[in-house]
This record gives sequence, C-alpha cells and structure tokens, in this order.
Amino acid sequence: AGFKRIRFVFVMGLEGTGHHLLSKVVRQSPTTQVLRNIRVHPADTEELSLLFFNEKQRRIGLFSSMCLKGMRSLEGKEVNMNENVDLAQNRQSIVAKLQEIVRKGQSAPDDTMLNIPINTWGVRFVGEMSYPNYGGNFCQNLMYPNIDLFYDACGAAGVECNHVYLYRDPREVLYSTTVKRKFQPSVLDAIHGYTSLLDIMYAQLSAYSDRTLGCMNFFADEGSVANDFKVVQGLFGWPENVS
Repeated sequence: AGFKRIRFVFVMGLEGTGHHLLSKVVRQSPTTQVLRNIRVHPADTEELSLLFFNEKQRRIGLFSSMCLKGMRSLEGKEVNMNENVDLAQNRQSIVAKLQEIVRKGQSAPDDTMLNIPINTWGVRFVGEMSYPNYGGNFCQNLMYPNIDLFYDACGAAGVECNHVYLYRDPREVLYSTTVKRKFQPSVLDAIHGYTSLLDIMYAQLSAYSDRTLGCMNFFADEGSVANDFKVVQGLFGWPENVS
C-alpha cells in the first residue's frame, strides 16, 4: 500500500476568533470528502467531538466534565454531585476512537495526507470547543479545552496530533462576543475572563510549541488573511494553486 499519513488537529482560540468561519471552510474541503468516502465522516468525527465535549451529558466529555465534580453554584449549593465522572474512562473512549479512525483511514487513497479536525464540525452539544465553550452557567469560564489531556490521549493511542491557533484583535473579539452576541454579561467581565484564558492558552501553547501547525487571523489585512487561508488549504487538501 502507498503512503498514508493521518493526523488529528485541534483548533485553539478564544471564542470570537473565527471557529465558525473555519468550520464552514473545513466542511467543504477535499479532506472532508475523503472522510465521507471512507465512512469516517460524519459518524466517527461527530462521536469523537462529543467524547471531548458534550454539553447535554457533561460527565462523558473529557473537557466538559470539568464543570461537574466538586463545583458549587454562586448560592453555595453543590451542583450535579450525583453525576459519576470517570476521567480515565473518558480518556480511554477517546483513545479507542482515535485508533478506530486511524484504522479506517488506511482505506484512503494512497499518498494521502489526512488532517482530521477535532472541533470544527459544528456538532450539536459540542460547540466549537473555543476558550470558553458554551455559556449560561456559573462556571462558564472553566469550560475550556485542555490540550494537555488532548495530547495525553493522542500519546496513549499512538497517533499523530497537532494544533493550530486562531487569534484576532481584542477589540473585535469583545465586539463580536459581548456587544453583538451577549456571550458575556459585560465588557469588563469579558476582559477579565478572556485575559485569564489567554494566559492559559499561552501556557498550553508554550508547552507544545513544537506541535503548532500555524497561527491564523482571518480578520486581519487582506494579504495576511490570504496567507492564512493558504495554510488552511494546505492542511485540508486543496491544491496549492487554488485561490
């Protein structure tokens, strides 16, 4: 059989930095068509996303379960303490699914490079796994991905994984998330929350700097955006001469 390389890609970034835009692009990509042809997408890709984050059943999502165990509401009441959170089982479910997708990927055409995104499918109850992800609850700013756990699962599965980072002018993020879409109760709350999350992402990006495939700003000047989309094209299967 010819060369096949299968890699899982996590998209990091504050909410409001372009996850939904990238999702629309990826879903129209040649990579997604290959995943459909080998019957990995949508069933396996959606199941994998839900194993990382599940707003409906938080306890079974590796990231979403962080807002269950031992948390208290603003009124001091314990929240969902009857939920059984088994992080080891959550991790093992992801490990098994990653390995299953790699096995199915062997049926892809020869000389294929498949970069399979974790969090750009627009799956219901998953969101885009931005920092933070979902809202409307007291621990919203704890609902963010942890790529330590992502890379731990990848290592246990013996699969290749990387990430990309989305960024945007902070004022544009505040307008998009807080003024326009009311994700945060006020601009001041948003500044405090996003500053903390940027610090967390900085630590995570620094720890895994060698795994970064690119840093993208889809809302910058035209030349910069064009260069960033070339990175996207290269990752998700478009020929170099596509514009």
